[in-house]
Amino acid sequence: MLLIAFEVGLSTMLLVVAGLFMNSFVRLLDVNTGFRTQHGVSAQINLPGANYKSDEAVQLFYEKLLNSMEHRPGIAEAGLVSHLPLEGQMWNDDLSRPGDPRPVSSRPWTNVRFISGSYFAAMGVPLLEGRTFRNRAGERKDVVVVSNTVAKQLWPKENPVGQPVIVNGQSFAVIGVAGDTRAEMDKVAPLMVYVPYWASNIGSVSQYSVVLSTSLPPHDAVTLLRQTVSSLDRGVAISKVRSFDQIVADSVAPRRFQLTLVSLFAIAALLVAALGIFGIVAGLVAARRSEIGIRMALGATSAGIAKMVLRQGLFPVFLGLGAGIAGAIAFGSALRSLLYEVSPTDPFTLCAVALTLIAVAALACWIPARRAARIDPMEALHYQ
Repeated sequence: MLLIAFEVGLSTMLLVVAGLFMNSFVRLLDVNTGFRTQHGVSAQINLPGANYKSDEAVQLFYEKLLNSMEHRPGIAEAGLVSHLPLEGQMWNDDLSRPGDPRPVSSRPWTNVRFISGSYFAAMGVPLLEGRTFRNRAGERKDVVVVSNTVAKQLWPKENPVGQPVIVNGQSFAVIGVAGDTRAEMDKVAPLMVYVPYWASNIGSVSQYSVVLSTSLPPHDAVTLLRQTVSSLDRGVAISKVRSFDQIVADSVAPRRFQLTLVSLFAIAALLVAALGIFGIVAGLVAARRSEIGIRMALGATSAGIAKMVLRQGLFPVFLGLGAGIAGAIAFGSALRSLLYEVSPTDPFTLCAVALTLIAVAALACWIPARRAARIDPMEALHYQ
């Protein structure tokens, strides 16, 4: 019986962890990423350094590429970005307003993204106030679009459009406010400042990703992109081709792996526990066959025998279940960093695991209990 209690306790702890991971994963998939996840394709453009040594050459290539793609059938918008959403926080610079007396180490830090003016429309990021960038020939270099979080932090009671902002010591004018986008699925949207990709004075970017809003199947849209790139320069390579859905899927891949691994262990432990309960209870019924026959000969009913077997079989199950839940709660703090918006002591998960284990254990006990209830007293006594 101690073996049953141990198996059930181990199964309980693994099932609780799997349940918490499942609950966390479902909540994570419900997160608002800040961009449209359908009808979009992205691809990274790799320009050969030997042919594109100057910022002017790089910018001219991308300008031609975007203009060509926007005239392709089935392509609604084509945009450019230095770093896609959900790919982590990169290119962090200090952020402040003019006259901010704080030292650089005490100022907030923002993510900087170099984009084309059409990026927001292509990615489905809403423009909340102001406007986006015009084309390279008709726009200044010292303008930026800020995310909603930046606007609320720097100008909580003012209109941010038209305000000056300092990024990494350089002054820019805010011309628009865009919706927040997440850099990581399980973290709040970071501060984000969008700079025109032709504003090379703030720094150089080696690679860009093209984002397409399209009504075409992803494969067809990518084919058009490859044809367009090839027509401009056959030496330019395309990599990391993904739909917007795949960007989201890739961002949660580590958590999906954790969930799969723990779930497999939990299911295996549950099956072992069920087989163990069945085997031990069936063995006890076989060993007590004569006793059961005597009880039935003295007036015990089949229902009473079945209840006795179930009671004796489930007693160690409840002991193991209680110990397993207590262990899961005790070690819950170690899981907190792996969970998203789920408490390690989530009552729904604990109740679901308890009911599942009780149901499985009851089924494992019921089969030998039913056999015990069908024992013929005369046959059992004759066997003895």
